[in-house]
Amino acid sequence: MQLRVCLLLLNIVFKVVLLLLSFSVLNLSYAAMIPFRFSEMTPADIPAVQSFLVEHLNLYFNAGRAMPSAEEDLFDLAQQYILQERNLLLCAWSENQELIATLAVCQYDDRITELRGRYNLSETAEICRCYVDERYRRQGIGSQLFALAEVFCQRHQYKTLYLHTHHFLPGGYYFWLRNNFNVIMDMQDEWQLVHMESTQKRVKR
Repeated sequence: MQLRVCLLLLNIVFKVVLLLLSFSVLNLSYAAMIPFRFSEMTPADIPAVQSFLVEHLNLYFNAGRAMPSAEEDLFDLAQQYILQERNLLLCAWSENQELIATLAVCQYDDRITELRGRYNLSETAEICRCYVDERYRRQGIGSQLFALAEVFCQRHQYKTLYLHTHHFLPGGYYFWLRNNFNVIMDMQDEWQLVHMESTQKRVKR
């Protein structure tokens, strides 16, 4: 009787191990199918980045902006994100080297009237310009970009992360809630603007 029970338990354990191994293989296969590349923006990336930003501003905010030429730096991206040590713009690229997502970090500048004086500016970073091509959403790209941004913020001694989003942006509000951001002010205006913040957690090394 005891031998039969032992054999039954061993059979169950064996099946569980096989199941876990199959999941691991599936995950590795899936990752191999979508080899995204993540990098900091370089001067050579500026034409692709500004076109990507204009496309999404027009899509979600009816900005009506014309597509810039390759020679332009429409958003002053080099000055804002390359030349300033505590600022950063991250890019995600598809296997075809197409830009499919962005996320930026910059030192908060106290420009928002309703939040003026709330933050220690030297210790507060703003998360902005976070867009993911709709064809590539729900594949962990935004989460990976934010994880890289958190490491950058830790390295540059930011203690508080601030951002604002809009309820109408697909998935944005709930994405930030899942990433430990709290609502500090919901403007309930025509732009459905929401101010959010998060306290930086120390990254383990």
